[in-house]
Amino acid sequence: MDIANKIKVLSQLSFKEAILLIVGFSISRLTGKTPTFISQDIFVMGDQMSYIIENGHQMSKFNNTNITTFKKTPLQSEFILCLRRMTTDYNIYGQIFRFEEYKPLVDMVNKLKQKEILYVVDAGANVGCSTLYFKQLFPNAKVVAIEPQSGNFNILCKNIELNNMNKEVFADKSGLWKDNSNLEITTDFRDGREYAFFLKTAKDNSSAYETVPGITISDILHKYNFPYIDVLKIDIEGSEKYLFENEEIAYQTLSKVNFIALEIHDEIVDRKLVVSLLEKLGFEYENFHETLVGYRKELLVEFSV
Repeated sequence: MDIANKIKVLSQLSFKEAILLIVGFSISRLTGKTPTFISQDIFVMGDQMSYIIENGHQMSKFNNTNITTFKKTPLQSEFILCLRRMTTDYNIYGQIFRFEEYKPLVDMVNKLKQKEILYVVDAGANVGCSTLYFKQLFPNAKVVAIEPQSGNFNILCKNIELNNMNKEVFADKSGLWKDNSNLEITTDFRDGREYAFFLKTAKDNSSAYETVPGITISDILHKYNFPYIDVLKIDIEGSEKYLFENEEIAYQTLSKVNFIALEIHDEIVDRKLVVSLLEKLGFEYENFHETLVGYRKELLVEFSV
């Protein structure tokens, strides 16, 4: 990256963040190792910002966030994205837009779909990167973005508003679940950061954690007047366990779904059980790292008219 772009990256950071990035890269060059006393968020931000700026997109700094206008390309229209610094937001951006984590799903949909994609549910929407990604690729779809955690949810709503999508994208502060239980958001999953919150049933109404209502697929269909779901993405940090407890619950979750991208967290979830239930429900699937991508043939025919 040339000097001008390096300066642009530094200008998008706070003074402290910029100093840490300079020190961190200097130490890395001298020792060949990334210093452990500097947060990895610094290096991730630097890398992702470099990529964004090198590709000609325009960034602005607002307090602890950056707002980027991504220019129109042959594959996508112009869109705007707000990301918080020193959080996992830039990791998520990289996974979704730079490395296209959901490209296998999109490729499968484009290969097998028998009609236009109109109904998408993004469960575990975080700050909306995946939501905007799907909206870019399925421009006429209505999208329900489910996100339980307040900080993430606020940025999700901001990203919907920045892109004037309020009539097409609906943010729902809840947790995808098997029933309408009151759920508490805990931080004891993996590193407990912004992309690793874990839901569990609250024992009572005096939980010390933030709580949200559980929402089922049936609830979503009725609440947003969806006749079915073309694309269901589930990345809910192990809580998918409760959607695949048995065949009855799995059927309630997937009976009106055409395509699915399901991130399976093997330290919590029995992958063999999930796969066996998908097979019983008539799904064909492929595995891409943690994410299972699949489709249900019967629904493709049923909802093709």
